[in-house]
Amino acid sequence: MRIFFLVVILAIFSNLSISQIKGDLGVYIGQSYYLGDINTSKQFYNSNFALGAIYRHPYRDTRYAIRGSLIMGTLAGSDTDFPNLYQQQRNAEFSTSFYEFTGQIEFNFFPYRHGDTKNNNSPYVAAGLSVLYAANTPFPIQLAIPFGVGYKFNISENVSAGLEWAFRKTFTDQIDNLTGFDDIPMISSTRPFRQTGYINDNDWYSVAGLFITFKFPSKFTKCDAYESYQ
Repeated sequence: MRIFFLVVILAIFSNLSISQIKGDLGVYIGQSYYLGDINTSKQFYNSNFALGAIYRHPYRDTRYAIRGSLIMGTLAGSDTDFPNLYQQQRNAEFSTSFYEFTGQIEFNFFPYRHGDTKNNNSPYVAAGLSVLYAANTPFPIQLAIPFGVGYKFNISENVSAGLEWAFRKTFTDQIDNLTGFDDIPMISSTRPFRQTGYINDNDWYSVAGLFITFKFPSKFTKCDAYESYQ
């Protein structure tokens, strides 16, 4: 699966000269990590390398953009990384590769256009929908809701870059294979058993990193009236 994913990304870039791309296309490099029954709140816990491709298309004006991305990475966790007695007794661990396709809408806080010398940088927020494939899980194909913040800026007329930190809220509690329905023995005599996980809390994961995009011809045209208003 990982090799297939890399082939898809390479195929996208190898066909740029004959495609009709009208926007920005680039690469994404970062770190991915998991939040769930094993790691309830520690940010960037056990983070792993993530790689992907990103396509962005300006929508109507300098405030909005539509974007799609393909990202692959790894999610992992182990109870032995945490000191509390409950997790030491549970002694659970997992590791899974994941692959996701995400569609999002970006909103720029400032006017921004790739290649523009005036409107050349902006913080932004993004949200949308992801299709997730997590390999080593009981139900590998899932939907997720991605949302995050970032900052993008122009390097040159045809090259831009940015930083982003985003979370994915999934609709499954089994990325870490801890469903919460099985009991494990506890040392306490007053409470001899405790559930394996948190039944009502689905798992999350996060991806943070940087991207570099390259500009292609766009149907978006500059509006002098709009620019003067800004």
